Amino acid sequence: MIKTVLQEFKELAQTETVVGKPIVVEDTVIVPVSKISFGFGAGGGQKHETGGGTAGGGSVEPVGF
Repeated sequence: MIKTVLQEFKELAQTETVVGKPIVVEDTVIVPVSKISFGFGAGGGQKHETGGGTAGGGSVEPVGF
């Protein structure tokens, strides 16, 4: 499962995702630029009962052309 998640993040973080393919409109070239953020966390405890959890998330935000 972790391997699958990491592969998906690798595909999302490709260069084309951050700096998009140039778009040509007449004499103008537009290059889209995005910001990619990821975060992960994990924790566990054993004081009363054994427990643990993990979480993760990510976002892609356009920031300019």
